[in-house]
Amino acid sequence: MLNFNCALILLLMLRKHITWLRSKGGGVIIPLDHHIDIHKIIGIIILVEAILHAVAHLAYLGWLIYKHYSYS
Repeated sequence: MLNFNCALILLLMLRKHITWLRSKGGGVIIPLDHHIDIHKIIGIIILVEAILHAVAHLAYLGWLIYKHYSYS
């Protein structure tokens, strides 16, 4: 999911792509007139996902340390 969001955040800032999407009817699916706001929202989503990912790694590390010292 993180890779998709990172690709989408770049796509929303490319003016030629926005114009092309408008000409092909992409404005029905994505609100292209608010692409800067969507860009900011996706940035926040990426931040939250990155923080959760880091917390999961730390929790796993804690579990490994607990497992190692509880069975010794």
